[in-house]
Amino acid sequence: MRSAVVIASVVMFGLTMSAQAGDPMAGTWKLDVARSHYSPGPLPKGQTTIFETIPHGLRAISTTLHADGKTTRIDTVFLFDGKDYEVLGAAVKTMRAYSRPTERRLEWTAREDGKITTKTISELSADGNSRTVTTTGHDAQGRTVNNVQVYDRVR
Repeated sequence: MRSAVVIASVVMFGLTMSAQAGDPMAGTWKLDVARSHYSPGPLPKGQTTIFETIPHGLRAISTTLHADGKTTRIDTVFLFDGKDYEVLGAAVKTMRAYSRPTERRLEWTAREDGKITTKTISELSADGNSRTVTTTGHDAQGRTVNNVQVYDRVR
């Protein structure tokens, strides 16, 4: 019985790892602050995002070191069914609807209080080693948002 549990665990671990290896977005990504820009600012001091595969989508956990020295952690589930999902850990209640037009492109629309605030496109480079995330729209204060974040694959 004990060996059956060990074998099942090893098989499940292997399936999970091969599923992650099969999705080009899966992995750890680090924000390249020097190549990124935020309007309005300020830029964070750093950010790391870990994408992992889940059934029917992706999960992303982002840890950000903000310009003021505070750290936040955002937990996002990307299910590509067009339904709104809450972004856990966001400063204000934010809902997002996700789509995946191609294997290398993610898109989402963010809503606060039911109103669309921003649209985002996350695109993976041809070599799979960098990812550019472009966000446009308006923030909660009504300011125009035009952010370009460049991430490098860490692993």
